[in-house]
Amino acid sequence: MIHECDARFLLCPLPVLKAQKRLSRMVSGEHLKIQGTSDGGIDEFKLFCSECDVATFISGTEDNEVWTVVVEKV
Repeated sequence: MIHECDARFLLCPLPVLKAQKRLSRMVSGEHLKIQGTSDGGIDEFKLFCSECDVATFISGTEDNEVWTVVVEKV
């Protein structure tokens, strides 16, 4: 199952905090797709996933100033 989290127009660290709250309600193996517009969002999620044992970074793309990150709940 893929869950979605809209973090557009939120400033750092709110996209990560909003995603972390969403991840807490998910089960292991589910995916979360996060969209945002804050600078460095993809790198923020790479760091979040490498530092915390909450999720694994799957992918990150950027298109027209909107980035999309997919993580998998651990």
